[in-house]
Amino acid sequence: MFRISVPGIIYFFLVFSGSALAQADQTIQAENEIKKYINHIVHQVKLTGDPAEKRLILDESLVTLQEALTRVHTFAALTGADQRNINSLVTDIREKQDELHGANGYSRVGDSELNDFSEFIQQDLEQANRTITISVTTALLAALILVLIAS
Repeated sequence: MFRISVPGIIYFFLVFSGSALAQADQTIQAENEIKKYINHIVHQVKLTGDPAEKRLILDESLVTLQEALTRVHTFAALTGADQRNINSLVTDIREKQDELHGANGYSRVGDSELNDFSEFIQQDLEQANRTITISVTTALLAALILVLIAS
């Protein structure tokens, strides 16, 4: 017969909740790294006066984000949900790149609209971050790869 003591139950819940809190903290840290990267992009775009340079900053940054997510998709043993969510993010980033350049049926973002477009990208990716859930491991791996690529 298996007996569970009250201290055993308390210990189990402390360990389980501690583990859940640690995972939540790691996810927040990973999300913050990605947000810092995107904030840096917006800041660089706004500091630059030349529209061609703004466009280049945005383009290279979107490519870097796609590359980081693609590497995560390639290297990590992802759940089906993580695979679908990463694919969705990559598609969203490609669409923003198409809009930036006026490709695949999108109207090209005007030179005077590049600052606003960078903010739109930031808001959209942060919103996607809230609605698309990926595992802690996937989020950490994405943040790590992004930091390595962007360095």
